[in-house]
Amino acid sequence: LVVLCYLSYRVEMRSHALKTDEMELGSITYGLFNPDQWKDRLTTIISDEVINYKIEGSNRATLKTQLEKVLQEVLNGLQHTIDRNDHGFKGTIRKAVVKAVVPMDAIRADIPHYADRILNELDRPQNREKLKGFILDQLDSLSAQTSGSIDMHLYNEIMNRHGFTDVKAGVKSLHAERQVQENKLSRLGWMMCSAVLLMVLLLIAGTPAKRWELSILVGTAILHLVTALSMLMLDIEARITKFSLTLLGKPITFTDQVLFYESRSILQVIWLLLKEHDLGLMLVAVLVFCFSVAFPFIKLVLSFIAAIRSKLPTNKVARFFVLKSAKWSMADVMVVAMFM
Repeated sequence: LVVLCYLSYRVEMRSHALKTDEMELGSITYGLFNPDQWKDRLTTIISDEVINYKIEGSNRATLKTQLEKVLQEVLNGLQHTIDRNDHGFKGTIRKAVVKAVVPMDAIRADIPHYADRILNELDRPQNREKLKGFILDQLDSLSAQTSGSIDMHLYNEIMNRHGFTDVKAGVKSLHAERQVQENKLSRLGWMMCSAVLLMVLLLIAGTPAKRWELSILVGTAILHLVTALSMLMLDIEARITKFSLTLLGKPITFTDQVLFYESRSILQVIWLLLKEHDLGLMLVAVLVFCFSVAFPFIKLVLSFIAAIRSKLPTNKVARFFVLKSAKWSMADVMVVAMFM
């Protein structure tokens, strides 16, 4: 049982380390809250749209409408400039010459025709490729100037330590290895239960329990209590299972974004509550310590002494712990519920 408890502790710590790394790699800090992730995904979508964009059908009608609006604004701006500067005799002469030379009404009437000519020029293969190249160059330049301030030190350390090159494959690998460790821990647990059951059956089947047999049985309980107190008792995990939106008809999706993860043993929970310096939480910490640590440990130590001496204690407090404190065995469960 000593060997099994030691192996269980080692396997539990290994499983905990794997889950900690898994949760860290899946942290929302490196995904949904990472500007570089958004930059890469948006750049890819916009680049695909630019590369595959064609001036035809509804696209051409939309572009033509927008282009006509721009040309109208240009002519309005030119007209405004002429009217604003045409003051006095010279201005009147200039205005008359401009009206005679520049037929503004005719130009306005031909704006749809000009828009079609511009679109035809843009739609020529060589011009379209030049335009796409210019847009993609500007997009690359903008992308290079955009960077996040995320600390990737721990992320990179985990990826390098495990030899991962892809984070999704890395998370799957950690999860699979953790399942192996948990299965191993389950087998060790069944082996411990079987060993304890065998001890009890030997006691029942044999002659009345001797002093050393009772001492070993109580010592086994102490061993299990120490092992349980040192192993992890509480996991708190919060995550966004899926976040999705659509941009330019293309989905942007983030899955399994870990918001928060904590894993604590019962002693770590007690220390965590005490560190808050809040009277209510400190009271809960005292209750957890009393019912989960002090009560069972005192009961077992006094029972061990009584087994060795083969004599029940005479002290009232000692007799209470040895004979009557069992009714408090579920108090620690209620206290943990209070903590939650």
